[in-house]
Amino acid sequence: MKTDFRYYLENFFKENKIPKISNGLITIILCSIIILIINLLFFTPEIHGYDEMAKWSAGKKFQENFEINTQHHSMRWGAWITTLFFQSLENAPLAYYIHNLLVLHISLIIFAYIILQLAGIIPSVVFLFITHYYKWILWSGFQADISISTFLPLSLIILLIQKNILGEAVDSKQYFKKNLHFSFFTLICFYLYAVKETNLFFIPGILYFIFIYYRPKACIKFITIFFIFYSLETIALKHFVSGNFSNYGRIFQLIFGGTTQSIKTFFTGIINNLTILELITRRWQHNDSMWFYLINFIIFFYIFISNFNRKYKKKIIIFTALTILSFYFFHTFFIISLSPLLPGNDFIERYNHVIFPVCTGSISIIVYKIFYLKKFRLIKIFSMLIFLYLIAPTVKHTIIAHSLLVRHIETDEKLNNIFIYDSIFSRVNYYNKLKKIIKNQDYCFSSKLHPRLLAVPFILGYVEYKGGPTDEIRISNHFFHSYNKPISECKNFINLDVNSN
Repeated sequence: MKTDFRYYLENFFKENKIPKISNGLITIILCSIIILIINLLFFTPEIHGYDEMAKWSAGKKFQENFEINTQHHSMRWGAWITTLFFQSLENAPLAYYIHNLLVLHISLIIFAYIILQLAGIIPSVVFLFITHYYKWILWSGFQADISISTFLPLSLIILLIQKNILGEAVDSKQYFKKNLHFSFFTLICFYLYAVKETNLFFIPGILYFIFIYYRPKACIKFITIFFIFYSLETIALKHFVSGNFSNYGRIFQLIFGGTTQSIKTFFTGIINNLTILELITRRWQHNDSMWFYLINFIIFFYIFISNFNRKYKKKIIIFTALTILSFYFFHTFFIISLSPLLPGNDFIERYNHVIFPVCTGSISIIVYKIFYLKKFRLIKIFSMLIFLYLIAPTVKHTIIAHSLLVRHIETDEKLNNIFIYDSIFSRVNYYNKLKKIIKNQDYCFSSKLHPRLLAVPFILGYVEYKGGPTDEIRISNHFFHSYNKPISECKNFINLDVNSN
């Protein structure tokens, strides 16, 4: 007689006549809502950051004037186009939070649904818990972060492959429908690039998948449709962009418009005599994710090799393996100068965590599958160790979420571990109080809580995003920032710490 957990679980579904997929999806949505409510009540961070504000401000400017500037954040229209409806809401801080959280939770629900179909409800719920409380995602989910915007098209692309939307037409009646599906799939891939240019690192893997499954003809069709979308984007940007814009599109604008040169200037000052080995190790060497990415890389490589000869089985596994291996390779060797050797992106963790949900999902599935093997006890023990390795950082980050995750690391060092954590209601109430305190054209601020200065003028709509503060100084534990004029010309400083709780 079978006595394992899986037997009782299957009996439970059978006896109660519960459709696994539909009820599993409901469970996933409920888990996501519970996590959302907990975070809104206890872990809501402040709005801060320059890059995040650039995205939000770009959407606001387009919504008001149908105008895009040549700043590279603004040209990433995929990162702010979803904000346009929310830009029209009067309560800007609340609209900002809601938009970002919706994008994150919808994306992770789609990922969890794919895992549900591949392995069941348990790894899906584990996936939601691990991803939502990964330190970067927990913080980024409340911000207009570029990686959160990447999750949405990436999850949709994998879902379309899971649903076999690219299947070949069996008769002439299906020909138009399949071509429409293929065009829609290519559009989502193009949207992935529209969010951020480095998301192109996924495309070679997608192209190779199309090549091995649907022959070179489909690969050529994908490139052609992608190029058509690129041409349409170029025409649209030339119309809306204020200032000169390259006739050859956004990639050429970034390369020859000064962005690449500014990156070279930045890296030349901080990186000396970089070697190829350092380029590889420093790209993926981060405290909580180095071994995680390594384990995932090994798993993906094994899956790719072991399933390649059976490529018409388990398409979704091959697809994810190819796309993530593609990202690993091209992101690692993304360089903008050979002499000296300079990377195209800084060596920081947030550039890597765009693939974190896919990595988490793959490991959750593998661990789950291994655990239910009939033999191989040592492998089962090893799989549980992997699971504990995954869950440990999540528990740690959840415990300290009210401190380090809510406050920027810089604040942690400067304020001797003094933290304030609030619900979304107190946060929004605080920002709305500032609207009454700040007078027109008065953009001089002081605070002990440094991150609050970064985004306040932008989120309240008093200052158009053009970069950081015009001037800033520190006196003792107080920070003084000004926008649009030097600090010496400020007559009054608004204390952002007043009524902050």
